[in-house]
Amino acid sequence: MNQKDWIIKMTENFQKVKIAVLGDLMLDDYIIGKVERISPEAPVPVVNVEEEKFVLGGAANVVNNLSKLGAEVYCLGVIGTGHNSRRLLSAFDEEIHVEGIIRSEERPTIVKKEY
Repeated sequence: MNQKDWIIKMTENFQKVKIAVLGDLMLDDYIIGKVERISPEAPVPVVNVEEEKFVLGGAANVVNNLSKLGAEVYCLGVIGTGHNSRRLLSAFDEEIHVEGIIRSEERPTIVKKEY
């Protein structure tokens, strides 16, 4: 069996798989814009923000990718209770089992900013 056939066979079998993913559930926050000048107070660029986009990151991205391949996915992890936790949960496919996600007021939802 060549590599292409093996990959096709493996992805076709994902419909039969149940997977639990435990890890850091996070959002990637992409700030998209243009740098037009350097700040006079510090040597840092001043970004004129044109768009902000949130996508699943860390283990949350793995969970979503496995679900898109057809696996039955159980997500386990800890997130906060604020707007970023709601943003993260709403980004998941509906088929993902989220009962294993603990929402804690003591822990923030991890957000990684990218510029």
